[in-house]
Amino acid sequence: MASTKFYIPSLDGIRAVAFLVVFVGHAQLGHLIPGGFGVTVFFFLSGFLITTLLRQEFEKTGAIDLKAFYLRRFLRIVPPLYLSLVVMMVATHWNLLHNPEPFSVPAVSSLFLFLSNYYTIFGPLTISWPPGSGVMWSLAVEEHFYLLFPPLAYFLLRSVPVRRQVGLLAAFCMAALAWRCFLVYAWDVSEVRTMKATDTRLDSIVFGCMLALGCNPCLDPPHAVKPAVRWSILTGSLVLLLFCFVDRDVRFRETFRYSIQGFALLGLFYFAIVDHERIYFRWLNWGWVRFIGALSYSLYLIHFACQKVFETQLPNAHWAVMGLLALATSFLYALVLYYSVERPIARLRQRLHGKAPVPVAEKPFAAGLPATEALGEIC
Repeated sequence: MASTKFYIPSLDGIRAVAFLVVFVGHAQLGHLIPGGFGVTVFFFLSGFLITTLLRQEFEKTGAIDLKAFYLRRFLRIVPPLYLSLVVMMVATHWNLLHNPEPFSVPAVSSLFLFLSNYYTIFGPLTISWPPGSGVMWSLAVEEHFYLLFPPLAYFLLRSVPVRRQVGLLAAFCMAALAWRCFLVYAWDVSEVRTMKATDTRLDSIVFGCMLALGCNPCLDPPHAVKPAVRWSILTGSLVLLLFCFVDRDVRFRETFRYSIQGFALLGLFYFAIVDHERIYFRWLNWGWVRFIGALSYSLYLIHFACQKVFETQLPNAHWAVMGLLALATSFLYALVLYYSVERPIARLRQRLHGKAPVPVAEKPFAAGLPATEALGEIC
């Protein structure tokens, strides 16, 4: 059986940062910390890692085992998600979470069927599902990507030259931007429509796919980048992100913001991986940071519900106290879920992965932990 060890430096650290951005944004600090940017980072990471794994499998075997891919994705996403939804429903039944109306069967079904993003947009104004489960919309976007992209990736890898692969994905990202602009400027749709719908957010994932296909820092020979060029790219990327954080115009935020952030993340991700030993990225590989990244899926699933619990039970407490309690509770839950559910399932997924001979990455940094496939997972 081929080894399935394939570790990409910095990605678990990036997961940790993305989760903490989302958490702080939900902890009554969204006006200071853009929690939605953490979701965009999760999207980009998912596109990059999934496409890297698909490309690696194709280059080794000449094919992509779609059945095995979908089974691995199911095992990675569904058991922790369904268990977390049941926990939220039980917590609501026990009045730990406050829900003024009985659960709606269509609303709850949309959570289990990965349709909650469109149910939020087109469903009734009052949505009765477990408090704290609203963050599941991002999992719906990612699940739609997992369903649609692998066959397309197989076609691109088999039939299309690399430059055209990237060009086609770039054209898709431009089309998604044009579609958002049409919806916002011509139809004046709501912010929720452009923020949560798959058709308006899938490009945030596709930017990561572009990096994986066109200039993959894990599979392609590294480029000799002069220090001045490196710093120009990193500085420019950070300036673009800062501009997106500062500009509060609603129409800009729901159209161009996602495209600019995706473009800026191309350079940041590339150098976070190839320069993982440099001091300005080394902290992403500290053990405790990587461990938070390993727990990030379960943390993402439960953190908003934990915040709602303490808002319900301690309504007069200071926001910082509620935030710390919610963070501690989220970590406790994630630890239990990680060791009792995620790790045993991960071993099963590795055995399934081993049936398709996916190689050890021939890079100096390949040794180490087995890669945890993309979140949603926030992933």
